[in-house]
This record gives sequence, structure tokens and C-alpha cells, in this order.
Amino acid sequence: MFSFIGSINWEQKGIVSEPAIREDHPFFILFQAIWLIKDELDDLLRERKATESELRKSEEKYRELFEKGSDLLCFHDLDGNILDTNLAFKKEYGWHEAEALNLRDMVCPRYRHLYDDYIERIRNRGKDRGTFCIVAKDGHEIILEYNNAMVYDADGNLLGIQGSSRDITDKIHAARENRRLQEELRQKHTTEAIGILAGGIAHDFNNILGIILGNTELAMADIPESDRAWEKLKKVRNASLRAKDMVKQLMSLTRMDDMAKERIEILPIVESSLKPLQASIPQSVDIQTHFSAGPGEIMADPSQIRQILIHLYTNAAHAMEDKGGDAHNSHGGKGKRCGIEIPVS
Repeated sequence: MFSFIGSINWEQKGIVSEPAIREDHPFFILFQAIWLIKDELDDLLRERKATESELRKSEEKYRELFEKGSDLLCFHDLDGNILDTNLAFKKEYGWHEAEALNLRDMVCPRYRHLYDDYIERIRNRGKDRGTFCIVAKDGHEIILEYNNAMVYDADGNLLGIQGSSRDITDKIHAARENRRLQEELRQKHTTEAIGILAGGIAHDFNNILGIILGNTELAMADIPESDRAWEKLKKVRNASLRAKDMVKQLMSLTRMDDMAKERIEILPIVESSLKPLQASIPQSVDIQTHFSAGPGEIMADPSQIRQILIHLYTNAAHAMEDKGGDAHNSHGGKGKRCGIEIPVS
């Protein structure tokens, strides 16, 4: 019996040499029990190997996902000591497993005081999410969006803090650049609007100066130079000429001569140029627009085109401000009418 039991390989399935025991043998039942026990052990061994194989495959699959994932994965304890990271994290930060690294030391110095708040939130809530700015080994800053949580074993013992994060540095920089461009565009539109307004005011001011200057010169021609009033009129004329020079300088600032020409559609510019005029022209003048179908593209400076249109509209409105009427491109009917045609080729 002992010889038979000793010959069994308990790690191998089945029994290699089974003794021929008859049913009338006094140990027949005992041999049968040993065979049953061996069969049960073989089943347990087979199940254990299958479980180990599945567990190994699961671990390999998890490790592959852990290592090859695009997210930056990190496992650290409550003191911030990094226990494990995936390949993406190592590559992004420039860290390898031989180095002892603490998460606190990775945080950008000017934000390091926020690390203690992060650990406190983790302790109180068991999880935390937000953004961190870390400094890679080569010195460049990385802005991370993270989602971390505590991990426990089957007995409820804390293993550490597992977290995933994504590099949003380019996204943040793109958002900042977009805000900068939006602000530049807003300032450009504001400058153009001021230029249009200044152009309209300068045109009206020029008309007033023209009346003052013309009548002053007519008055000077009607009286001799020996008259005391002639010298006073001369001062009025000189002052009017200086005012015209000032208006000319103002117009040179609003024209933006240094801007390069670009391909633009003329119709939207015509429409936008009308808006500032609505509040400035007399109520007796009505502006009507008739645009031709299809795009009309030209090579020009948009601000200069607006200046030209402002002068045309203002002249048309002044031509009819006494009796009123419609400003459009048709003729006939009641009221005084003035047409503006803008051919585009």
C-alpha cells in the first residue's frame, strides 16, 4: 500500500501504474478510495491550472492596456511616492522605474501649495479630479487633466491612489491663442468703426469749413485791405486753413494706408457702411438699397472702401436734406431723389 501511494505523481494527471487488485482483496476498498481521491485532485489541479491561465491572460491584458494606453496612468501612495506608471507617463515626463520620484516634486513650484489640498480631498472623499501643472525632466511644463481615486484590496486595506490624466497643454495654449486673436479682431473692428465715424465727422466738418472759408474770402474781396475788418477776416481764413489741415491729418490716420489689399466681397461692406449713417442723416432722408445677385469680389483695403462709401452717402444725404426724399438708384416720383451706382468688375 505504501509502495503504491509513494509511486503516485500527485502533480500529474492519472496514475501511471495501477496494481491489479481483485475485489476480494482485503485492501480493495482502500485502493478504490485512493483512486477516487486522485481523480478529485486531478480535477482540482486542472481547475487551478485553468484559473491560473485565465488570471495570467487577464494580467497580461491589463498590463498591455496599462502600458499601451494613451492616457497617462500613475499609481502612488498617500505620501506622493510613485509606485507605478505606464509607458505614456514615462515617455511624457521622462521618468524610468529605477528612479525614486515623488508626485509633489513634479508639480510646478508656483502651484506646489495646491498639492496638499489635493491629498486632503483624496483623504476626505476617496477621489478627486481637476488639473495639475507639472514640470517634465527636460524643464517644459505640462498641464494635466486628472481623475484619481483610492484603491483597496479584498480586505479593505488601502493599496494606494490610482489615477489617469491627459495632457491638455496644447488645448489650453490653443484656447489662449484663440482669445488673443478674438481680442485683436475686436480691436480691429473697433478701430475701423472709429475710423468710419471719424471719416463721417471729418467730412461734415470739411463742409462747414468750406462754407466759412468761402464766405470769408468773398468778404475779403468785397472790402479793401486798409479796412480793419479785412485783417480780422484774414485771421478767420488762416484759422480755417489750419483746421482743414488738422482734418486732413485726422483722415490720414483713419485711412490706414499701410494695410495691404485683400480679396473682399463688396456687398457686405456696402451694407455695413450704411449702419453708422442711420443715426446721423436727417430723418427726412430715406435710404433704400438694391443689390445685384451674385458675389462681387474686388482687391482693396476694406477700411478705405468704407471711407469712400461714407463720403458718397453723406454727399447724397446733404443734397436732399432740405426737401427730403429717397436715396436710391431710381428716378422719378415724389420727393428729391439721389442715386449712387457702384459698378463692380
